Amino acid sequence: MTKHIDDREALQPSGGERYEGTAQLAAVLEENTHYIWEHHIRPLITPSLIQEHAEDPLGRHTPALDMLLSFLRSDPMRGKPQYVIMCTVPATEWVIGEHPRRRGEIILSAVDSERYASVDAAEHAIFLRRLRDLGVDV
Repeated sequence: MTKHIDDREALQPSGGERYEGTAQLAAVLEENTHYIWEHHIRPLITPSLIQEHAEDPLGRHTPALDMLLSFLRSDPMRGKPQYVIMCTVPATEWVIGEHPRRRGEIILSAVDSERYASVDAAEHAIFLRRLRDLGVDV
């Protein structure tokens, strides 16, 4: 039987056996993340939720948007890009860059030619990119 966090059981198999190694544990964690996404987080995404984020990306949010943002910030997409905001003209212009995911490496340049006039606009653009990376049509 597949173990899910919702089952409120430990991630270790029943019967006293242990996971063979990190790869097996990583597979279980990935499966749980997928389950949480499909059954608890993805159903929260509505046009009004996306609009709420567009209006105030950094402000106080409804519980549904807070849950979605917490999930996205937990880095559920290990194989997908990790986006960062880079200021190109102080207090005037921002672009979205890609973090290399390894400590000490240089952040990659802008992921496209889009320029943003505010941090809020760049934050919302990253939010939309993350949703698209997870297969949501926005």
